[in-house]
Amino acid sequence: MNQYTSIQSISDSDLIQCEKVGGRIVSWHGMAGSLTFYNGTVNYYERVLEVAPGAKEYDHFYAASGVGNCRNGVEAAPTDPLAQVVRWVEEGELLLMVEHVCPGGNW
Repeated sequence: MNQYTSIQSISDSDLIQCEKVGGRIVSWHGMAGSLTFYNGTVNYYERVLEVAPGAKEYDHFYAASGVGNCRNGVEAAPTDPLAQVVRWVEEGELLLMVEHVCPGGNW
């Protein structure tokens, strides 16, 4: 089944291959989103940790309180998530939160 499932699917929580190649994953989800449900993302992350309890070493999940679906023009969105992953991999600096910007002004 995994072979035919969308790359965005959350049905496969086995990230062992990511660990084997030294990969890093940063997940960011607005808790107030109505298009993709926050609890689904939390459930997926918990299943990842069940499969590989050590996944916190290479997979980090950030929840954004009060943020809905990003990139719709009015809500917060990550400013440069790739740069944050690069800092984590190359400099060992794991951020406590995802840097973001709110187009409507500062919070």
